[in-house]
Amino acid sequence: MTPSKYVLSQDVSILGNQSQPIGQATLPKPVEGDNDSDCQSGYDPSETSSIIYSHETFETYKEKVALLLASLFSYEVASQAVLYHLQGGSYNRVIGISMPSGSDPECCTSEELILRVPRFEAADVQAESLLLIHLHKTKAVPSPEVIFYDSSSSNALEQPYILMRRLEGESLLTAHSKMNHGQRLAPAKTIAQLIAKIHNHPAPAGIGPLCVTDGSLFIGHYTNEGKYDCLGANYTPPSTTHEFFQTHFTELAIPGLNETEADWGPTLYRRLRDISKRVLHGLAFSQPGMNVLVHRNFAPRNIIFRPVARDLSNEKVWELSGIIDWDGCEVAPVEVAYNCPGWVWAHGDEGYVGSSSGEEDWDPDAPTFNDDCREIKEAFIEEIERLLPGFMEVVRQVRWRPLKKLWNLARNGMHSNEDAKIGEEIIAAFNALDDDD
Repeated sequence: MTPSKYVLSQDVSILGNQSQPIGQATLPKPVEGDNDSDCQSGYDPSETSSIIYSHETFETYKEKVALLLASLFSYEVASQAVLYHLQGGSYNRVIGISMPSGSDPECCTSEELILRVPRFEAADVQAESLLLIHLHKTKAVPSPEVIFYDSSSSNALEQPYILMRRLEGESLLTAHSKMNHGQRLAPAKTIAQLIAKIHNHPAPAGIGPLCVTDGSLFIGHYTNEGKYDCLGANYTPPSTTHEFFQTHFTELAIPGLNETEADWGPTLYRRLRDISKRVLHGLAFSQPGMNVLVHRNFAPRNIIFRPVARDLSNEKVWELSGIIDWDGCEVAPVEVAYNCPGWVWAHGDEGYVGSSSGEEDWDPDAPTFNDDCREIKEAFIEEIERLLPGFMEVVRQVRWRPLKKLWNLARNGMHSNEDAKIGEEIIAAFNALDDDD
């Protein structure tokens, strides 16, 4: 199978086989950076994930990166590249690359790139790359520009990868503590605008994960453990939340379909399927056509802001550079997709924004820490309601039902006694709601 290697030209053409393998004898010597430049702000080097998953250390892996750069650009360019080991995560190895000055500089005095390599085979590099290419081409959502990607292992890394331009700035996770009250008001509106741009962006019809067939994005079919099959244009995915629950729980209840061998497996799946019929009772917005694109890692650590000087004064404003970490995107109904990002207005002393998480759905009616936080919250709500009318009402209606927990079980399946416990709690919660009615 010929690997898919894409290069972005001015017209965003797809140019096949741009990367040519080179011999081991041409290994350039990359320079390892000290990670102290402003372009590296907000990132910390770490080997933790590599050690946990028994993956190759940066010291040896960087030689493969140098070979990759030589195959994509030239030996001379690769030999002058500066490599930085950036803090990745459980799912991706992330390496920063400073290319030599003069190669179309975008950040600092050189061109700053990011190499993103999935740690596991289940990652769909092609779907993420095609989505990013489209978002960047249309300027619909601020996001990184993909330079090269390869969805095969036929390259110097012997792994799929994405090479993209690095967004200027730092994550909101670290920038938050540097902003005063006035500087936080504008980003609150900006984040509301970002949410609206993502959810309003056109997406394939139906509910499910994004995947690629014949170079185009389609809706795939979730199988188990969040994995999925891409069945192409002939597959008709569920179009409503009800249909998604009924289809997936019925499939999961088939003995031998998944790895769950516990006695409760098929029986509990059928009970969850039956209870799901009552899940959407009273939710007026549950109807076909209310499915939206979802960025599954929408959190402060993935939203990049940069400080910009205002006129001749010393005061700076924080502007959005874009959002990163687009792997695993899906199309989901609004009752699942809409979340309340309380970290937008949270006070630093509350400890939420300083954590590594942030995706959890906050209570939209919880009291704010102080008046400043209330003002930021009001700014966000005013903007999100202007762009997505009814957003907060959807959040409120869904919050008092364990609908999103039910969604996760339908999408990922149950694989432990803890998952089964969550399933029983969901059933008990909905039975209690019926009793209250």
